[in-house]
Amino acid sequence: MPTCAPRAGWSPSSAGLPAVSSLAFVPSWQGDETLYSWCARFHQVCGNGSARRTSSVLFGGEHAVRERDAPMHLRHFVDATHGALGSVESILRTRTATGLYWPFLHPHRREQIRTYFEGTSGSGWVTRIGMPASAIAARDLRYCDECVLKDVSAIGIARWRLAHQLICAHVCLDHGNPLRTLKVKASTWLLPPAAKAAMGATEEVAWSPVVGRILQRLAHLAWACIGVDAIELDLVRSAALHGLRTAGVASWQFPVDGARLARWFRGTDLARAMRDAQPSQSRIADGLWVHALLRRRREEHPVLWLMLWCAIHPEHSLGALTSGFLAPAASTEIWDERGQGCFWSAPRFALPPNVMELILSHGSLKCAAKALGISVVTLRRHLELEGCRGGQFIAEAHASQRRHEALEAIRQYVTQHPGCSRTAIHRDCKAAVAWLGRYAKEDLVQLLATIPERRPRQLDLLRSTSGPMDPKV
Repeated sequence: MPTCAPRAGWSPSSAGLPAVSSLAFVPSWQGDETLYSWCARFHQVCGNGSARRTSSVLFGGEHAVRERDAPMHLRHFVDATHGALGSVESILRTRTATGLYWPFLHPHRREQIRTYFEGTSGSGWVTRIGMPASAIAARDLRYCDECVLKDVSAIGIARWRLAHQLICAHVCLDHGNPLRTLKVKASTWLLPPAAKAAMGATEEVAWSPVVGRILQRLAHLAWACIGVDAIELDLVRSAALHGLRTAGVASWQFPVDGARLARWFRGTDLARAMRDAQPSQSRIADGLWVHALLRRRREEHPVLWLMLWCAIHPEHSLGALTSGFLAPAASTEIWDERGQGCFWSAPRFALPPNVMELILSHGSLKCAAKALGISVVTLRRHLELEGCRGGQFIAEAHASQRRHEALEAIRQYVTQHPGCSRTAIHRDCKAAVAWLGRYAKEDLVQLLATIPERRPRQLDLLRSTSGPMDPKV
């Protein structure tokens, strides 16, 4: 058996982190197995007796085994496997259940998450993505008996499949069986066959074939979202509203009746199936969240969007159900929130430039709304359609203006002082350089790169070969 001990050499870690020893043996991924499954398989194949030892080798911390979905120390894992299993982003999106949240994130939030990839400390990924208190998050391990037997026969070892660990997966996509649930009470690396023998805490549920088919559709749609970069929630929302209005659930006028939407959802087959699958979370099937979801108050929760879409289209085939959700712009009919047909695929509201300037000229949204003669709620809603929330629009606009002013200040100084050095710019344009160095470092580096460095060559310090240097010289 090949040794699994770390190599003698050390690979440099990014972002000034300590060096990480790379593994001498890196198993490849097996199908759609999760990151936890790979680590458990590595732990068993290498014969490590201590789960903490395996956690330290793979993630640089003994307690990584407690985070069964995605430990924070993914950068250490990528460095230890010398990138053979993918980058931090690819592992998070395609090998963990947290990856289901990714396509539903706002683009600004997605860029913020990317800044955390190089870090090894702080809150967990679910907290950083914005789902710390989700009551429908999967915290247990799930598996299918037939899939386990198939894996043992094919590759000689079982694995945890990602499709079984998603937050709305209750049925196996391949066999249609209800998934077994393992409630892990110990921090260790387990695989499905050994899990039942070691813990004896598996739960098996049974329901009618009709309920199984409904839950399988939901799991199929969730699995299709894995690996998708982004989902156009604006178009999905418009298509969902049009579907509800066509079915007579919602009226063609505003405001939409939230109580009526809740009653409709409670009577759907999907709501009854969710009550049978998760009796402890019956509040999800009450439908009170539908109105808030359509009014952009809970727009980033993936399970709610998946449940709503499956409830609206119970008769669609799996292909039509998936394509309509992932690519709503490809539909022959595109509708806005008011039920009006659109010629373009992105029915976003765009504020006129003069309105943008008026908003920026005021110190707050309240003053800007008063000057426009509208309510602040209406103004906030239009800004949300632009992808901003509250004072974020003003803050970002002021930051863009401040960046432009700082760059212009440095350019004017160079024009007024031809032949100046970079040191002179740092000295005389201290405020502009400090702001750019903190908020727009790349722009500062590109601007200073156009200015040649004119420092004199440093002279060599001469030392006497006959003895120590005289301190008075």
